[in-house]
Amino acid sequence: MKKITLAICLLVLSLSLNAQTIVRTQVSSNPSGATFAVDGNVIGQTPMQFRMRDGQAYQVVFTLAGYKTLTVIHTGGKGDVNVNLESEITNFNFNIKGNVAGADVYLNEQPSGKIPMNIAVKPGSYTVKVVAPGYKTAYQSVQISSNNSIFVQMEQEKFIKLTIPPRSQVWINGAEHGTKGQNNSFTTLMISAPAGSTGANVKVKYYDLIVEKYIEFSTQNVVFGADLK
Repeated sequence: MKKITLAICLLVLSLSLNAQTIVRTQVSSNPSGATFAVDGNVIGQTPMQFRMRDGQAYQVVFTLAGYKTLTVIHTGGKGDVNVNLESEITNFNFNIKGNVAGADVYLNEQPSGKIPMNIAVKPGSYTVKVVAPGYKTAYQSVQISSNNSIFVQMEQEKFIKLTIPPRSQVWINGAEHGTKGQNNSFTTLMISAPAGSTGANVKVKYYDLIVEKYIEFSTQNVVFGADLK
């Protein structure tokens, strides 16, 4: 009777120890949907859980159409399996259009062409900068993982056109812009609108050689688009 009881205890202890050595492991991939095999046996598609023995090493192979096969060695109990798959496609087609034809396009600050344009790019993150005279510089951030197309809407810059005498001092909204104008000739300034404003206070001071004194004039709340002379 004692032998039977001891055998039962050993069996229960053995089952308990075996249960403790099995760990649930989350298997994931980016992108998801990859088929994975463990030690040569196909298990399923990511993401899913798989039971592993604690401390045992497994060979896990990931396959997905359009991506390179990836093999990793994972030890049970050492956390989850999470991998990034590398695309087999070297480049993707990136189409950039906008409302200002001929605007200069920069990808990650590198000159890349003019709108509209198509360019082959590697997968990754890109900052698109579009520049055109008379327009505010436009930016867009894009993550490229497939063929992509964007439209860049540029906002027309607002200016006050100011024609001033030689050696004039100019203030815009109280901020001095320094001495402007060439000797013996008038100069035209294009003053852009501060962010969120529709107009500006303009003050000009210059020395009149005819009357031999400083002349100062100022205009309040000049609407952008105005032509001051």
